[in-house]
Amino acid sequence: MSVAGRSPSHADLHSKVVGEAAQVMGLVDACCGLLLLPVPTPPLFTAALESVLLQLGLHSQELGLRLINTLLGNQPNLCSSFGRQGLQHRGES
Repeated sequence: MSVAGRSPSHADLHSKVVGEAAQVMGLVDACCGLLLLPVPTPPLFTAALESVLLQLGLHSQELGLRLINTLLGNQPNLCSSFGRQGLQHRGES
């Protein structure tokens, strides 16, 4: 909670959510893999993925560069490697 017992602002909450999502190992790769699937996807689904990737890419330079490399490299094994690894929070084994 912020000063005087008030709840965090929308911007604070947004920042916290993006920060926690950025800690999930494999999330960027999973979202990129879904975005790069060679099948037609509904526009709303694509827009939501793009929004998530944009927010994660803007969160940190490391994530932004990894995102650019993944999308430009168009890694064909991205989806299969995601299936083997799954999503995991950093710090978990």
